[in-house]
Amino acid sequence: MIYRCNAPNCGKRISRHDNGRCIEHKRQYRSERKQKAVQYGRKWKETRARFLQRYPLCCVCYQLHGVITPADMVDHIVALDDRSDYQQLHDFDNLAPLCNKHHSHKTRDVDQGDIPADYFKTEIVDKFKRRYEAM
Repeated sequence: MIYRCNAPNCGKRISRHDNGRCIEHKRQYRSERKQKAVQYGRKWKETRARFLQRYPLCCVCYQLHGVITPADMVDHIVALDDRSDYQQLHDFDNLAPLCNKHHSHKTRDVDQGDIPADYFKTEIVDKFKRRYEAM
């Protein structure tokens, strides 16, 4: 049986023992995993816990629908990449409390560019935070 690298647009032949990636993409994958481990380590877990303690409700459910739903996820409004500043990872101004459903919708609509991140931040997240803090 012929096996091919499963990285997008690669398709190089590999052995069945290569775990789905050619040597080049295996190195890239390891590097990305190591970077994510650094970004989302202990300090991120502490930031996430503090943020959810401060804003425990999904901002979309509460702000748009008037429904109280616990936030399961903390999302970066402006998505981070490998070159992002470390401080952006922990900046409360760039974080949004979301339930699983609205995290998926935000990822689909905002991160893909269908809805501007500025609109999501100012019209939903910032208004929610002001409203929640006034309670």
